[in-house]
Parts: sequence; C-alpha cells; structure tokens
Amino acid sequence: MTAAHSLRLSMLLVLGGCTAATPAPVATEIPPATAVVSPATKTPAVPETCVDLDACVKRLRFLALRADEYNSLDASDQALIERMSTVKGATARLVSLLADPDKDVAELAAAALSNTPNIDPVYLPQVKAGLDRKLGWLPRALGRMDSDEAAREAVARFLVSEDAPANQENFAVKLSGRRALPWIVKHARCKPACGENDIYLLAAALKEMGNERGEAAPALMDIAESPSSSTTVAQGALQLVAALEKDGLAAEARLVALSRTRPELKHSVDLALIGTHSELAGDILASSLGPESDPVALRDVAVLGRAGRSAGPKVVELLHAPDWELRIAAATALGEIGYEPAIPLLAKVAQDPTDVRLQWVAVRALGRLRAIDARPELARLARDHWYPPVREAAVAALEELALPPAAPDADNAERRAIDRFWSWSHMGSTAAECERVTVESREMPGTLDGSTDSERIQLMSLAYPKLARYAPPPPPPEPGLRPTERAKAPTTEMTVPDVALRLDDGWLVGTSEGEWGGDLVFVQDGNRTKVIATHNVTGIHRLGSRVVVLSGLAHLTANRGAAFELVRKDKDWRLQPWRGLPAAPLGNSMTASGELLVQTAGGGTLLIAPNGTMRMAPCSR
Repeated sequence: MTAAHSLRLSMLLVLGGCTAATPAPVATEIPPATAVVSPATKTPAVPETCVDLDACVKRLRFLALRADEYNSLDASDQALIERMSTVKGATARLVSLLADPDKDVAELAAAALSNTPNIDPVYLPQVKAGLDRKLGWLPRALGRMDSDEAAREAVARFLVSEDAPANQENFAVKLSGRRALPWIVKHARCKPACGENDIYLLAAALKEMGNERGEAAPALMDIAESPSSSTTVAQGALQLVAALEKDGLAAEARLVALSRTRPELKHSVDLALIGTHSELAGDILASSLGPESDPVALRDVAVLGRAGRSAGPKVVELLHAPDWELRIAAATALGEIGYEPAIPLLAKVAQDPTDVRLQWVAVRALGRLRAIDARPELARLARDHWYPPVREAAVAALEELALPPAAPDADNAERRAIDRFWSWSHMGSTAAECERVTVESREMPGTLDGSTDSERIQLMSLAYPKLARYAPPPPPPEPGLRPTERAKAPTTEMTVPDVALRLDDGWLVGTSEGEWGGDLVFVQDGNRTKVIATHNVTGIHRLGSRVVVLSGLAHLTANRGAAFELVRKDKDWRLQPWRGLPAAPLGNSMTASGELLVQTAGGGTLLIAPNGTMRMAPCSR
C-alpha cells in the first residue's frame, strides 16, 4: 500500500466515524438521506451524521472523498445539499470551502451553495474566484444573488462558456431573471462588437427565462429601429425579440412599422412576428407552404397555436399532398392551430385505412378541436379499428369532447407543441409485439433474406457498385508523380444486398443502412443495374398481384415505416406509397394464409393481406 492510499484510508476511517479496529464503510453503507422518509412530512429524514453545521461540513469532506471525475451527485450528496440549505450559518462556511485545497471538497461545496435560495451579494468576490477555479456547479450561485453585478457576471460568463447554451451558466441567467435583461440588451448593442455566437446564445437564454423577459422588448426594438444600428445589429436585436415568444407580442405594431421603414429587415421582422406568435404569423408561414414543403414547416405553424389559424386553408390543402408524412404533419397542425373548418375533412381522413399513422393523428386532432359532429366516426373507430393505439386515441378524443376547453399551455408551450407534433413517430408504444406468432410462415421461391448460408451466397452474387450518396472529395495529389504518370484506378466498392426478389428478367434487390440510407436496385440478367429508389429496404415480397417493398427507419427520435408498391411499365419503374406502417419494419415474411407478417420497431406485430387489410398478428402464449 502506498503512502497516499494509506492516508486516504485513514481519512475515510476518521471522517466516517470509524476506529482503526472498525472496518471502513463502503459506499453502499453510507446512509443516504433519501432512504428514510417521514410518513407525516414526506421529506427526507436528517442523516445522523449531519446534526449540526460542523457535522455537515465533516460529512461533506467525507462524501467528497468518493467523488468521480465528473463530480456527479448521488443520493447521499443530494441529501447533504438539502440539509445544508436549512442549517444556520451554512452559507458562510460553504463560501469558505470554495477555496479549499481539495477541489472535490470545493466542488461539493459549490453544489450545496448553488442550492441555497438566497445568497448575500457580499460573497460575490469569493464566488467569482471559485468560478475562475472552474468549479462546475458554482455558476448557479450567481443567479441566487439579488445583485445587478452578479447578473452581469452571469451573462458575461455564459457568453464565453465552452458548452453553452445547455449549461449551468445559462441556468444562472435564467435564475437572474429581470436583473439579467439590461445586460442582455447591452450585449445586443454589439458595442464595441458582438462575438460570433453572442446573439444565438442570448436568444437561447431568453427562451429559458420566465414571463419577465417581455420587459426587454422595448429596448430591443429601440436597437432595431435606431438609424445608427447596422443591418447586422438590427437583425440580431430582432432575433432576440423572436426569442421572447408570446412575451414579446407587445412589440407587434412596432415590428410591422419597422418592416415598412427598413425593407431590408423584412425577413427578420417576419421571423420576429412568427416567434412572438403574432396573428400575422399564420399568413407569413402559409405563403411558403406547398406540396414540396418539409414537415418542419408545418411544425412551425403548429407551435403558433391559435395564432396560426390564418394558415388553415393552406394547411388543409396538404392533407392530400403526395408526401404521406406531409399529410400527417398537416393533420397534426390543424388540431394545434384550432382550425375548426377542417373538421369534416379530418373526420373523413380518420376513416381512410391506407395510412394508420394519418388516422391516429386525425383522431387526436378531432379531439383537440372538440369536434362534436365527428362523434359517430370517433365512436366507430374506438369500437372497431384493428389497431389498438387508434382505438385508444379515439376513446381519449371522445372523453375530450365531454370536458371543458383546456387552458392554454402556460409553461414550455412551444416545447409541448413540438412534442405533440412528432408524437406520431411513437404512436405504437402500446401495441403488442409477438415473440412468437401462431400463424404459419411459408417459404416463397425466388425470395432471399439471407437467413441461410445458401441465400447469403446468392445475395453476394447480386452485389452491385456502391452508390455515391455524397460527392467524394478530390484525391490529394501524389507526391513526386510526373505528369506522364497515371494514378491507379480506384477499386470499385460493391454493395451486397440484404434482401432480393426474383422477377422474370432479373432480381429486385434492397439494402438498409439505417441513418445512412439504403437502395432499391434492379439487377438485370447480365448484371446491368438500374437504381429505382434510395430508401432503406428491409423486405421485398410478392403479395397477391403486387410487389411490395417494406421501408423505414428507427433511429433516435425517428421511427417511421411504410409499405410501397412497385409499379413497372416497360423500362419505367415507380415506387408509390401503398400502406403506412405504425413504425419501422424489421423482420418480415410471408405466411401460409398469403398475408405478409411484419415485425415493427415498437409498433407491434402486424399482418397485411393482399388487398391491404391489416390486423394485429396473434401471439402464441
């Protein structure tokens, strides 16, 4: 045992209250305060090792000995922090510990100090010294001080912090509240200059603050309107107005006037009107909507809530867009903006069996719209729909019709709206997934999925040149190469397909590489290839008279899937959506009944009949 290890063990023995003859406590034996709860008060019982300030400091030193490299806080640390916030005189002791030679002690003291509700600004010099020491938990302490100077320090340190905006410095600005606003405005003036990311970071901080942030709107508009403000500075001020969200709505008239007096700022003004949820925002966003729009454009409409109702007519048109995911986004947005004229069409869409995802979002939109006239359709879906999550959504929508209108979201309204907007990608979380099914599978001649050695060999024989998804960078010049010398031709990289289906004159092959994409390629007899689509392909089957291609992606927050029908006319190939799937398809095979069995990534196990009828697969017990 080294001298250092011997010293550390001795400290553990002393601080843990052990004698030399008593075994040192291990981490699991340290009594966390959260483990004992008083039934009467529902608050953690005070640990016996922290009965007064001296005992708390002693325990803090003991717990600091167990700190990991990230100074993360476990239940014992949290209990001590909660306890010290109630002990008289703890603030001064914690401030003194910020300078402790043992940085782990200083870090835990910083975490405890940052949890103190009100810190006397007299301690600002010591806190600044601790911040210069890079104590990770300490920035929040700046927000606990009723001090303009502490707020100035919080904003300044946030702008130069390495991991902004999602860090403790941002939380310090949030805690500072209206005390931070003058300093945010000061930085927005960019005098003498703005840092490259200052406006972006200040906007992120404003988005985290409470309603008091609206008090910054007049001063920010003064900057945008000032003839002495450059276009760049004015644009930055307007970006901060947009970050005020609904709390900046009082600036609407000034924004409209500014768009007339400084036409070069019109785009920034429009973004500010959208950000503040002006009633003009719906028309602004609607002007750019069309069949080729990205679903994200409809997300921006959805987060406006009722302020986006003027976009309703344009959004309704997209319920029939060629892009099926754009249809889903449109139905969701109509519910979020409260566009009641869409109720009849949404009720019709909810009955369309081609896309279960669209049915699910349409049902939820009808609930949000309190569509009393759609009650019969909702009742029928709640009773008869084949997919359990759609039935559940219809039941919830019917219950919503009987309730008084819900109050608008007060906190995190934009975040909640965004979560609702994308919730369809996880709509099937309650659907049953079978480990085994009771239906009998059937091997189909001419279908390959690599499940046997012989099939894998066949798939290797169908390899085709790898498609270039991104333009490769030019090769660096070879040193010493004379102009007359030729570089060696690059070796062609080949792609071995994952699945294949034999057609009359060749093989239809598919690959899936997850987030990197995939291919659907026709390898004609004689090895001539034709790229049909760049989709992830997990299955290719003959289903009745159709050739059905299963495609999708389950990655991080994305989970989407569809069954496409391949239509061929001479040399013209077309892959068109046929059935929407509740989640990305994984394993798939044909059954003896002639149905297609599809195991999805979190959406249940499904059966698809040749006519497109879908049902849940029966699971064996």
